[in-house]
Amino acid sequence: MGQYCWVLIIVGRLLKRKLTWIMKNPVHISAIALVGLLTFLIVSHKKQLYDAPVNVLVVEEHHEVLQYWFDLFKMGERKKKTVLVHIDGHSDSAPPQNIRGYPFFRPPTNLSELKTMYQRNDVFIQQAVMASWIDRVIWVWPHWDAMQHKDGHSTIIMKLGFFKRKVKDNEETSFCFCQNLTLANEVCIYLTNDDNQDTDVAVLDSDTICSIVKVYQWEQMNVQEFDMLSTTTWLRDEEDVLLDIDEDYWGVHSKPDDLTAVGINETTVIEMNESIQKIVCKITAQTEKEVDMILRRIVKMVMHERRSHLETYTYARVHKEIMEYVYSKQNQGYCLNGSFGRFIELLLHRSQDQLKVISDIGFCAHTLVVNSDAAFGLCSGANEPNSTIITIHNPTEHEIVQQSQLVLKALISLLRDHKDKVLLVTIARSGRDGFTPNQYQQYIESLLLKGLKDIFGVIDIEYSPNLLGGRTGWI
Repeated sequence: MGQYCWVLIIVGRLLKRKLTWIMKNPVHISAIALVGLLTFLIVSHKKQLYDAPVNVLVVEEHHEVLQYWFDLFKMGERKKKTVLVHIDGHSDSAPPQNIRGYPFFRPPTNLSELKTMYQRNDVFIQQAVMASWIDRVIWVWPHWDAMQHKDGHSTIIMKLGFFKRKVKDNEETSFCFCQNLTLANEVCIYLTNDDNQDTDVAVLDSDTICSIVKVYQWEQMNVQEFDMLSTTTWLRDEEDVLLDIDEDYWGVHSKPDDLTAVGINETTVIEMNESIQKIVCKITAQTEKEVDMILRRIVKMVMHERRSHLETYTYARVHKEIMEYVYSKQNQGYCLNGSFGRFIELLLHRSQDQLKVISDIGFCAHTLVVNSDAAFGLCSGANEPNSTIITIHNPTEHEIVQQSQLVLKALISLLRDHKDKVLLVTIARSGRDGFTPNQYQQYIESLLLKGLKDIFGVIDIEYSPNLLGGRTGWI
């Protein structure tokens, strides 16, 4: 509707000029001539009339995009196929779990079914293919991930299906997907959902058959090859585009490694999180940042007390000072109760270097996508300490600018003649799960949004209510 209002406003302004001339030079204008005039005015100002804003949605956890894709495609039957352009530090191509109520190889029909799809941050693409929202994928991987790729550009035929397996004496139906690593070697994998293993991804044995339901094309390439796509017919007439960008494309920082570097092991992290969960009540996106500030302040109070009273500080003295501070905050809408004793005791046993890292990392909910009752604790993300599964890359500011220029240059070339085919742009911050470096998140996003404005002219930005730190981000 807004687009037609722009048409009327522009035509009205132009008619005003033309009618002024007509009043000074009276002539007989027939209905046909008037229609011709309107047609001329509309065609000659086509660019202004059709520069409708492109919707850009900023989310925190990447699988939150499922909500927006659901809203986009639930309006009616799709008339075109959809290509996902996925610019990300990770492929996010793992298969989901087939839990109770999951829409089995069909689109979800209601919010209850959609909720079963909110599982983790690396399965949403396969879920979208299963739901018939996506028909083809182009994954652009970052330069720092080059060691994981044999070629700069490769095409894989992905096959999604299911198989039967025994779990605790019960037969269950699980999802699987297969791909050809070589011409003669097809590998099928699935999620084990086994916390006792180092990885939850397993390969199907040769005797187990993955019954294929969906087959689609997956292309993966570096940004230079992505730019070269503009010289090809990369987008067909019957295809639209979903543009999806993860800010961890620019780098991945491991907070658990920061903790390990100063001697804080996983057991200590678990103990600290348990002590925090006993004193923090239900967390919402609105109160999360305030509670984090309170807990960081407590950490800094311990640091200050130890510096100022190296010989005389005691647990009782620190506890009294902290509880006076907490009581002063109780009537400001934050939910803090229970005993702070264990939390304070754990802090007092930490060195100054350890306390500084704890303060720098901060405290947050582990997820807010599924529900607001998620565990609250150290904001250390989902990565395991010293993990070799996730590639860590700490970028420089210069590198971020350079890579942004390459990505945006490629997007300008590819979308120059296809802007009207972009259905939606989604941006994932990936800070809560511990990927995007905190110190660069705002800078990366500002460069990205500026570039999108340069590409599309007008963008309409919507920020998720679940963002870590709110619209301004986590500092």
